[in-house]
Amino acid sequence: MVHAGGYEILKIYERINKELKPKDPRFRIEHAHDVPPEWIALYAAAGVIASVQPPLLAHIDDRALAGVAPPRHLFPCRELLDAGVRIVLGTDAVTASPLLSPFEVLAEAVERPGPDGRRLTLEQALVAYTRDAAYAEFSEDMKGTLEPGKLADLILLDRDIFAAPITDLRQTQVRLTVVDGRIVHDLDRPAGRATSRGLSGPPPASP
Repeated sequence: MVHAGGYEILKIYERINKELKPKDPRFRIEHAHDVPPEWIALYAAAGVIASVQPPLLAHIDDRALAGVAPPRHLFPCRELLDAGVRIVLGTDAVTASPLLSPFEVLAEAVERPGPDGRRLTLEQALVAYTRDAAYAEFSEDMKGTLEPGKLADLILLDRDIFAAPITDLRQTQVRLTVVDGRIVHDLDRPAGRATSRGLSGPPPASP
């Protein structure tokens, strides 16, 4: 995994492959927000994973307004996907952007058009934030999707985010959180009562 930069990064990756011959490198480029069109095919050929942080886009916008040269090809996620490049989404650190809820990150991802005017679909953004993010960190056998044998990490939302308007995505609330098979948050339980219990315990109290 390396920080984003120019074409020299791909040369570094070529050298790593030649000298170290990793069996499964999953070469990830962090902050892959500005990817010129001529690099996209190179990313695809090299099997690069493009790691993007939607909250940083506002930071990039602010820098451009302050006089910093704007990126040439900002947020080309649909072009990357079309070329066969796997993308993953995250938040980054608080130094450049605030820590936001996943729903805020997803909203920013689907609202931002790429250079060609196209946006990510909610499904594409959600896959990049869950399944493919787990793959990027070699954890796809434990998390990223809901399957038998994986960690029982899941949430229950207060709405169907695929049926609700995208403009309502930021207002989504988590009603129930399960971590490794144990309920650690339950919006329906009275305040002050313990919330950590196994899935085999009694059902949540009615609202």
